[in-house]
Amino acid sequence: MKCYLCGNKFMPALNFNELLNPLSESLDILCSDCQNSFSYLEKECQYCQKAGAQKICKDCQAWQKKYQVLLKNHAIYAYNVQFHNAMRLYKRYGDYQVGKALGALIQSKMPQGFDYYIPIPTSESHIKKRGFDTIYELFKGLVPLCPILKKRDLNISQGELNRQQRLATPQSFYLEKAVGQQIRISGKVLLLDDIYTTGRTLYHARDAIWQVFPDIHIESFTISR
Repeated sequence: MKCYLCGNKFMPALNFNELLNPLSESLDILCSDCQNSFSYLEKECQYCQKAGAQKICKDCQAWQKKYQVLLKNHAIYAYNVQFHNAMRLYKRYGDYQVGKALGALIQSKMPQGFDYYIPIPTSESHIKKRGFDTIYELFKGLVPLCPILKKRDLNISQGELNRQQRLATPQSFYLEKAVGQQIRISGKVLLLDDIYTTGRTLYHARDAIWQVFPDIHIESFTISR
């Protein structure tokens, strides 16, 4: 078969879990070279997992000045060249098959013990352009997946912004209403996104949820940091 990322042909190893559960994603959709090119994150900052930092990195110290409660983020992979290339194919060019590869990378590594998994939403203009919601598709196998966050279309592409511009991005998230009433959630919530860059997106998402449900516990998960 062909590797979903590099396109090279390879012989996948026999996977008994996949035979027992044919609906699950498998890392056998990636050749061994591509699998090995993803680097596990060296977790140092206890909140955002930024590498090369002390217990609380400077980024989180800055957020602490704005928010009394810091957001705990879980991440798996370092943002290296291979991850950048994969996300470029997936988000910029809408390569749906690459999303399956990314989904396989995180399938058995998701944090457990949460009552709701809430994906960071994609704007309607980007969904229309690509034909699918990139974040939702990565995590759609999670139960209970609760896509109640919505995003106002600000016509801003995060990939084209520098750090200061990202930090200055205005709030664009709000909670969806169902039959005229807000959907009810409680307990522990895990926000889901692809990449942690500055944290601005995740803190905006937490703000939007806490505005309606101020008593719930919220953490976040990103594939990469």
